[in-house]
Amino acid sequence: MTFELEFLDGKRAVPRQLLSYRWSGDVTAGCDGLRLHFLWDGDLPEVYRVRGFAPDGACCFFGYADQQKLTVTPGQRRGFVYARSSACLLLDNEALPISLNAPNVDQMVHHYAAPFGFTAALPAGTAPGQYTVEKGTSCFGALQGFMQVLGAKGVFVDPENRLCVYGSEVPVTLPGDQITSITAVTERGEAPGVYAYKIASAEPYCRRLEAGYFADKKISRRRYVNVAAYPPEQRQQVLLRKLEQAAARYRRLEVVLTGAHRLPLYAPVVPKDGVPDSAGFRIFQREITGTARQVQTRLVLCCQPKLEAMYYVAE
Repeated sequence: MTFELEFLDGKRAVPRQLLSYRWSGDVTAGCDGLRLHFLWDGDLPEVYRVRGFAPDGACCFFGYADQQKLTVTPGQRRGFVYARSSACLLLDNEALPISLNAPNVDQMVHHYAAPFGFTAALPAGTAPGQYTVEKGTSCFGALQGFMQVLGAKGVFVDPENRLCVYGSEVPVTLPGDQITSITAVTERGEAPGVYAYKIASAEPYCRRLEAGYFADKKISRRRYVNVAAYPPEQRQQVLLRKLEQAAARYRRLEVVLTGAHRLPLYAPVVPKDGVPDSAGFRIFQREITGTARQVQTRLVLCCQPKLEAMYYVAE
C-alpha cells in the first residue's frame, strides 16, 4: 500500500520512505484507524487528510489526521501520523437531541450526515413510530441506531464518503496456504447473562432480559440499564443490541495471515479445512500491518448465536 498526506494548504506529498503502517477496522468502532511511521525531509507541515491506495491504485482509505509527530535525531527525521477514516466526523459531532415521529432514512441523512458532506447508499425505510436521539449521542450513533431499528446490522462509511449498511457482503474464503496461526478464544469474563432494566424513572429495576444462550453456559452476571428515556419502539432494540454484541464477542477466532488482505468487514467466512468451527462466523475486525520486511493481516471472526432471549418481570 502507498499513502498520501494532504496539508492545510491543499498540497499533497508521499512520505520519502514508509517505515511501517497499521490500518485497523472494527464493525463496532464506527471508523477505521491508521498509523503511519515514515522518514521525512525538513519540517513536516500540518497534516489535514490522509489517503491510502491499494496496489491497483484504488483508494481504500480516506480520513482526517488526529495527531502528528516529527522526531529529530542526528542524521534522521522520523514522522508519525495517526488518522481516522472520514466517519470520524460523524463520531466527533454530537447529534441534536430530539424525538421524531416516524422519520424516514432521507430525513435522518439530511439532519445528521449531509451537513458533513456524506451521501447515502442506504436502503429506504421509515421508523414504525417515534425515534428518540438521546443527549450525548453522536451523529453516527443517531444514524446507526435508526438503521438498526429498521433491521440493519450496522452502518459504515466507504472511502467515497457514502453511508452504507452491513449485511450484503459476499462470502469470503480464507487462503489456507497464507494462514500462519489460528487462535480460538472464549471470553467468559465480560458476558452479561441478565439485564435488569426499567422503563419508567420512578419504578425499580424489576424487568429482566435474560439470554438462554448464556444461562446454558452458567453465566448469570447482571447489568442494570435505564431505558425510560426511549420510546417503546426502541427499548427492546437498545437492550437486544447490547446482548447481541456481548454474544458475538463471547467466542471468536483470531486468524493471522501473511500479506495484505482487504477483506470486507462483516463478510461471512466460508468454512474450510484448517479453520476450526468457522461455520456462521463473520469478519468483525481486520488489521493490516506492514513494514519493509513483511506485511500481515490479523482477522477477528465472530458469530451471532441464537440468544434465546426472554423478557419478564421479576417478582
